[in-house]
Amino acid sequence: EEILECDRAASMQQPTVRRIGAICRAQRWSRVLLLAGGDAAAVEASLRQAAVEVTVAEAQAPAATLSGVDRLCHLAHGNDAVIGVGGGGTLDAAKAVAAVSPHGRACGDFI
Repeated sequence: EEILECDRAASMQQPTVRRIGAICRAQRWSRVLLLAGGDAAAVEASLRQAAVEVTVAEAQAPAATLSGVDRLCHLAHGNDAVIGVGGGGTLDAAKAVAAVSPHGRACGDFI
């Protein structure tokens, strides 16, 4: 999975949210895991409009635990990218999932 980061102020501006689907298509990402710790409806709509297949997972607090990341890695299998929308814990979990899931191992194996 790839990691594409924007700071919160930039990422939540409507022009960026509306373009996220096009950004994913330009990266040739056709399937993404959308980790939602907040209102991700506009991001999901942009992805679907760009014909990007989306799996939406609600970030359950605390998402950035070993067991939380392992659960999300299972959902990320086969996706091209992980997109996190929400606060710090959600974004931390999204980064961990993007880093760990391609290896098919438990998160704890990397600590």
